[in-house]
Amino acid sequence: MNLDIGVCPDAMIRIPREEGWKALYNGGYASVLKAAIGTIGQIAVYDQVKGELHNRLSMNDDVRLHFTSSVISTIIDSIITQPFDVLKTLMMNARPGQFPTMLNAVKFMMRFGFWGPYRGLVSYHITKGPSDDHDVHDI
Repeated sequence: MNLDIGVCPDAMIRIPREEGWKALYNGGYASVLKAAIGTIGQIAVYDQVKGELHNRLSMNDDVRLHFTSSVISTIIDSIITQPFDVLKTLMMNARPGQFPTMLNAVKFMMRFGFWGPYRGLVSYHITKGPSDDHDVHDI
């Protein structure tokens, strides 16, 4: 992978020329998988957490309930999607042919043991903050 690429138009010309047009799509499958699981998981968890907080803690349907539900769903979503984000990053930064299949990238990711897929979890969660899907504007 050539890290000496400048702006986007330059990259769109040089990457296909130097690495082949398929290099533009490195990690595409992992990226779509992460986005799908993240979206489905976060919406489901948000709804479930909001319902539980409302019923069990008798929280009113106000900003505090939505913000708390958002923070909790973001934490859980970070844990669910972090392995897919690590996988996506590995595949996007791989040399051409380094990971012929997603399974090869998973094996490489697991070389650090159980915690391999969760490298960078804290910084990943900090960048997400309260969920941008279910913030206060959803009230």
